[in-house]
Amino acid sequence: MKTPVFVALFLILQCVSIRTTIEEPVYSPKKNNQNLKYSYELINWKTGDKSEAARFLLEWIQKYSENKFEYRVENEKKNHLRIILEEYPGNRLLTSNFIEKPVHGMLRILNRILFVSTLSVFPLIRHPEREITFLYTNSLMEEKSITIQSEYRVFFGLGALLALPWYEKEFLQKEMKRVAIDFLNQADL
Repeated sequence: MKTPVFVALFLILQCVSIRTTIEEPVYSPKKNNQNLKYSYELINWKTGDKSEAARFLLEWIQKYSENKFEYRVENEKKNHLRIILEEYPGNRLLTSNFIEKPVHGMLRILNRILFVSTLSVFPLIRHPEREITFLYTNSLMEEKSITIQSEYRVFFGLGALLALPWYEKEFLQKEMKRVAIDFLNQADL
């Protein structure tokens, strides 16, 4: 009875996720910044690395924005920002991958076969799409929405366990910087 528990625990512990931000984002400041106070609220950011990601995201928004952000859950109508972590909309059925991207679907099947046949030495690679939605009202009481894709890869397997876990925090910080700068470049706060 001890062997199945050990094997299950061993397989669960060999998962690493990394973000795949390639270029360094550039923030272009707006001339109409008015040094306003915004209240914000976080939705779906309560567990694990999600809370750390939210902390990094808010740090980058406050660093680059000239506005001040304070945590308040009150339902204010003016100068309020909601940051919503959408639940992985990219996790679809296997057949929908073949219809939309047949080459990508074949590579996913090949990756799964290699992962199983090498007993998790060759890593299983997943690419879930995560969306972060920013809902905000500005000083003119206009409600606006901006959705940004957060990209990362999840690696399962022994190789991932040995090679990648030390880079997780750095990749998370870079990805949240990219998301924050993309939001600030698109928003008219």
